[in-house]
Amino acid sequence: MHGVSRKTSKPEAEATAEARELRALQSQFLPNHHNKNYTKEALDLSAKLLEKNPEYYTAWNYRKLALQHALDSQPDLLHTILHEELQVAKNALKRNPKAYGAWHHRKWVLSKGDDSFLDKELQDLDDIQRLKAKDQERNFHIWNHRRFVTAMMRRSDKDELDHTENMIGTNFSNYSAWHNRSVLLSNLMEKKVQGFSQKNQVLTKELEFVRAALFTDEEDQSGWFYHLWLLDQIVKTVSPQLVSSWPSHGEVIQLRGSAMDGFFTSTSDKSKFDSVVLPI
Repeated sequence: MHGVSRKTSKPEAEATAEARELRALQSQFLPNHHNKNYTKEALDLSAKLLEKNPEYYTAWNYRKLALQHALDSQPDLLHTILHEELQVAKNALKRNPKAYGAWHHRKWVLSKGDDSFLDKELQDLDDIQRLKAKDQERNFHIWNHRRFVTAMMRRSDKDELDHTENMIGTNFSNYSAWHNRSVLLSNLMEKKVQGFSQKNQVLTKELEFVRAALFTDEEDQSGWFYHLWLLDQIVKTVSPQLVSSWPSHGEVIQLRGSAMDGFFTSTSDKSKFDSVVLPI
């Protein structure tokens, strides 16, 4: 997607060995899940399984049950328990940065009431986007998770707009950053936040910003999409405009033959007329 090539598949022998190991881990894991076994050994096994297969939703559900059990029995260890669980999700995301189950679990853990992780979470997301492979800069899972975290932190849309500018400056071909910028800018203008109350001035400044990106790499489509969005905001009207009409008011339309079908209740009536004239 977006011109980023997929990684080549693994050699058949290596893939077969991994599949065999994965099946063995699953066969050991399932009895623990069914028997509600939440010992350290059982949890370590599920963590290893998820590191191998981050999309194994049954294991994520098991860990949610295990974590809740631990919190109910040892509420004073909230921070330690959540920290360990975030690390499990982080290891899974290293394997597959686009694993839905891992991202959902991470959100669930952060929602358990310890806000002390939020600043670190935001820093981790910045590190992933800046230091990892280029395709992670526009991984929509990362951007969705970032919106979740910043909402919990009550971080301002203006601060997030500045973040998109930094990300675009690093890589102009960042569709997710451009899209997030359009969402944030719409919110700021709609709320008439200080510095964004004059829509024409804001959009003019944005046009200058995106043109700098287009001049840098005119072949890149992401900037052009944002440019089209800006133009749409500029020409948008409250109600549709009538550009032209045909025929003009006061003219007539003459119907003949089969075009007159529907104007008469019987064929005998229709036979009395060669044509029908309708005023406009």
